Amino acid sequence: MSNIALLLLGIASIIIGSVMVNGVFSKRVSYLAIISGTLTLLGALGVVFEPITILVLFGLTLGAVWQILAGIKLYKIG
Repeated sequence: MSNIALLLLGIASIIIGSVMVNGVFSKRVSYLAIISGTLTLLGALGVVFEPITILVLFGLTLGAVWQILAGIKLYKIG
């Protein structure tokens, strides 16, 4: 069940990052979201390939970073 949640989180992060590239957010934050989503998505496939499960940790950490940066940008806009 948690792998499905990680898969959906990874896909959502990639989609949000792709949309952010053309928005008011910086390119660094946008690409950070895409990289975070990709690492989370790859790490969720760790059920099949056990050694890559560590990617989930890196993906979720980067996810927290880009969400904080996006929140700061939204706070400055509003």
